[in-house]
Amino acid sequence: MERQGKSHRVLIVDDEPTIRLTLSHTLGAAGYDVATASSLESAREAMELGYFPVVITDLWLSGRRPMEGLEVLHHARKCCPKTGVIVMSVDVSEEFREKVRLLGASHCYEKPFDIHEILGSVRNITDKVVQ
Repeated sequence: MERQGKSHRVLIVDDEPTIRLTLSHTLGAAGYDVATASSLESAREAMELGYFPVVITDLWLSGRRPMEGLEVLHHARKCCPKTGVIVMSVDVSEEFREKVRLLGASHCYEKPFDIHEILGSVRNITDKVVQ
């Protein structure tokens, strides 16, 4: 099934080019319209310019401020409460997973992640938006 339309847009926010490329390629091949951002600032700009039903963000985006990914999560939920946010990071504990879920994240994955699990989560989120 070909996926199209604004309900199938995904924003990937990560400072690692390899992660952005891998996710972009996989999601693009699955029919999603993918945009990328490498910083908190560029993620905010992208979200201000258009609606993304799914935002995938790394927790640590730069060495300047810790946990900028939580700011991406907050901004995405503020812009559109229905946006599904997937958070990624290294060394994810159950306590942290619970914390980000309470803050509004749909899912939380530990790096390195299984690309098929993330794709499945994106599909679940976009399927709910379409219904």
